[in-house]
Amino acid sequence: MQTPFFSPEDALKAENEYLKMKLMLEHGAVFGFGEMGHKMTPEMENSFLKSIEAVENNFMNNEMITVYEKIDSPTHFKPVAEIPEDKFDEVWEELLDYMNLRGINLGACSPRVTSKELYRYTIEEMFQYPIEKYEVPGAVCEFIYDLAHPDPIYNNTETAVHECMMPILSKKPFNHDFAFLHTGLKLNDHTNITLETFGKLINNFKQAYDAICLEVDDMSDCVIEKNECKVSGKYEGWVELEAEKIPLQGRWAVGLYENEDTGNWYIGDVWVEGITF
Repeated sequence: MQTPFFSPEDALKAENEYLKMKLMLEHGAVFGFGEMGHKMTPEMENSFLKSIEAVENNFMNNEMITVYEKIDSPTHFKPVAEIPEDKFDEVWEELLDYMNLRGINLGACSPRVTSKELYRYTIEEMFQYPIEKYEVPGAVCEFIYDLAHPDPIYNNTETAVHECMMPILSKKPFNHDFAFLHTGLKLNDHTNITLETFGKLINNFKQAYDAICLEVDDMSDCVIEKNECKVSGKYEGWVELEAEKIPLQGRWAVGLYENEDTGNWYIGDVWVEGITF
C-alpha cells in the first residue's frame, strides 16, 4: 500500500484548515480575509492563525486581578484629603498619564465632572474593580465615570435637546420613541395623549411647511425636584411656505419623570411657544 505524500506547502495548508476549523468550533471564529486572503502565503496565514489561537487560549485561561494590581500597585498617589484644592488638575493628569501607559483609561461624558472627582473615583473606587490579567499589546481598557455615577442634570438636558426638541424642530419625520412615556403625554394644549398621537401632531406641523430651519439655543436650564425634572431653553429660525420664509422663535420646556423601579428618566410633557400642533 502506497503512503500518500504531502509537500511541505500542502502540509502547511492542511494545518491551516485544521486550525481554522478548531477556532470555529471552540471559539466561534468566522474567517473572511477578502482580498488580503489572496495575498497571504501559507506561512503568513499559519502565523496569523496561531497568534489568534494563543490570544483565545489566554483569554479562556485568564485570571482576574484588580485595576490597582493591573497598574503595578502604585503607592505614590496620595488620598484626596491630602491634596490641596488647587492641585487636583495636576495630580489627575499625572494619574491619568500613569494609567494610560499601563493600558487603562478613564473618561467622563458629563462636563460637570471635576478633576477632583475623577481622581477620587479612581483612587477610592475604580482601583478595586476586577479586570483581566492578560494584556493584548496596544489595547486600552476604557472606563466611563458616568456608568458608575450618572449625572441626571447632564443626561436629562441631553435627552431633552437631542431626543426631543431637535427632532421636533426639524423637517425630518418624528420617530423618537425610546425616550418618551407611551401614555399620558402632554404637548402644548393636548393632554393625556398617547405617543402615537404625539408623533402624529408633531408630523402634522412638519408637513404644513415646505422647509423648516429651526435651531435650539445651546444654553438650556435644568431643574430636578425629587422624581420630576424640567429642562427649558429657546429656539429660533424660520419655516418656509410657498417660497416665503416666516421667522419663528420662542421658548420651550420639556418635563421628564423618573421611573422609580429602573431609575431611568422619560419625557412626559413638551411645550413649545409659538407653534400650534
